[in-house]
This record gives sequence, C-alpha cells and structure tokens, in this order.
Amino acid sequence: MLDGRRMSIQPMAERLPDGDMQALQQFVNQSPWDHAAVLRAVAVKTVPVASSR
Repeated sequence: MLDGRRMSIQPMAERLPDGDMQALQQFVNQSPWDHAAVLRAVAVKTVPVASSR
C-alpha cells in the first residue's frame, strides 16, 4: 500500500491521507480477492531470489 515496516491495518491506515482504519479494514476483508493471483505474483518475485541462494 505504502512503504512502511508494519503491514497491519492500523499502521497502513496511518500512512494514508484520510487514515480511515475501519474503511481500510472493510476494503481488505470484503473485497473479492483472487488469492491464487496474489500467490502467483508473490511466487514470481520470490522464487528467483530463493533459488539464487
């Protein structure tokens, strides 16, 4: 979402212009996320790094 060390809802909301933690939490929890697409994107970025070690 934005750069920062902690990736929980509260710190992310604090880094956003409106800082609405409840709205951000509802967005994350109620959005129709395709977990397979997200996992694929993570794998594309991490497999090359893990394979090179």
